[in-house]
Amino acid sequence: RTPVDGFDEAECARILDAEDFVRQRLIMLLEGKVGYVIGGLRQMLVKHRRRLGAQKRKTLHTVINYYACRRQWMRYDQYIAAGIHGADPQERKGRQQMKRSDLGELTGSLTGYH
Repeated sequence: RTPVDGFDEAECARILDAEDFVRQRLIMLLEGKVGYVIGGLRQMLVKHRRRLGAQKRKTLHTVINYYACRRQWMRYDQYIAAGIHGADPQERKGRQQMKRSDLGELTGSLTGYH
């Protein structure tokens, strides 16, 4: 990938790394691995506590708590296998914000991850 106008190569690399991080976690959620996502985020919070600012720590706590409290309903692998897609209004809103091609690419690639 090439640098985007207005960003140097280092900034582009950080942005692409962040996109890859989010994409990997999304794939894990779609595979029904919410426990691994929670565990990884908790581990990141502990290992990088000093480097993370207060706002980033707060955001991580919020995300971890969100996933932990809703874990029993986050069985996306089972929902996809049963043909149930995006029944939740929040999911529909999130899906609208994603590019259709990205969602199709992610859900279409799930079979290769099992």
